[in-house]
Amino acid sequence: FLGFSRPMKGQITTVATFGHNPSLQEYGFDPDKARQLMKDAGFPNGFKAGMEFRQNDAEQKAFSEAAIGDINSVGIKTDNIPVETNVWRDGLYGNKERATFHWSPWSAFAYEASFAMQWYVKGNPGKFYDNATFEAAFDAALLEFDDEKRIGFYNAASAAMNEDTPAAWVLENVRLMAWYKDKLTYAPRRNPTILFDGVSPA
Repeated sequence: FLGFSRPMKGQITTVATFGHNPSLQEYGFDPDKARQLMKDAGFPNGFKAGMEFRQNDAEQKAFSEAAIGDINSVGIKTDNIPVETNVWRDGLYGNKERATFHWSPWSAFAYEASFAMQWYVKGNPGKFYDNATFEAAFDAALLEFDDEKRIGFYNAASAAMNEDTPAAWVLENVRLMAWYKDKLTYAPRRNPTILFDGVSPA
C-alpha cells in the first residue's frame, strides 16, 4: 500500500468514521500467545478448517492468503476457498452455513459507525454476534441526535466489541487514484449523503 495503509485500531470502524473510538489500539501480533490460547482451549495440536474469501478482485486473494499464513502459524490448518459474491452473500445473510473462517471486507469506511456495526446486532440473519452490552450502546446511538452523545454510545459499543471480539479487524485498505485531466475526464464516485442538520421536513 506504499505506506498509505495502517492497522485497524481494535474495532470495526476506521479513523475517519463518525463514531470511531480513539482510545482503542490495534491488537498486535503475538503467535506465541495465540498458541498458548489454543492449548488452553483444548487444541494443543491445532485443528483443520476452511476459509472462504470473496474473489471479486485480485487483492482479495492476496489478503486471504496473508490471513491464512498467520492462522497456519498458530496451528490452524486452513483451505483457501474462493467463492463468488452471491455465494459469499448467502453466508453473510445466513442463507447457507459459512466456512469456519469467513473473510469479510466490511464497509468500515462508512460515514457513520452504525453502517458497519449493524452487521453485528443479534437479530442479523448472519448470526455473527450476541453481546448485550454492545446491543444496548448501539441501540442508544441510533436514537440519539446529539453528536457528542452519539459518539459516546458508539465508543461504548466499540469498547464492548474490543473486549469480546467477534472478528479480526486487520487493515485499512487504501485505494489511490490519479489521472491526467487533459487525457481523461473522471469524477470519483461518491455515495449519496444527506446532512440532517441542513434539511427541514417538507
